[in-house]
Amino acid sequence: MKKLLTLLVITAAFSLLPSVSQAFCTATGGVPGVFVRPGGVATNIGVRSNRPAGAFFNFTSTDSKIITTALVSASTHTTVQINGDAATCPQVNAQNFIAGGNIVSILVNPN
Repeated sequence: MKKLLTLLVITAAFSLLPSVSQAFCTATGGVPGVFVRPGGVATNIGVRSNRPAGAFFNFTSTDSKIITTALVSASTHTTVQINGDAATCPQVNAQNFIAGGNIVSILVNPN
């Protein structure tokens, strides 16, 4: 009985942890540019919506796999879906883009 109770407590504790998949800012479109800076500084990855007059999103990452995926997507004109950790997808800022936060996940060819 004690083992069962312990197992239930552990299961409940893990279910209360935040999920990586619960990103709050999602953009789908092409990658028109990637601004890579050396030295482990966050790389800026832009995503422009495929819709007419679509918004321009700016995400950041230091993960080399995500950066490489973005670079390949940009060079092959492949559609991506990027999930960022911004609390919300804010309005367009003074630099004329939407800050999506740090990249949580990237999906290539989401359609």
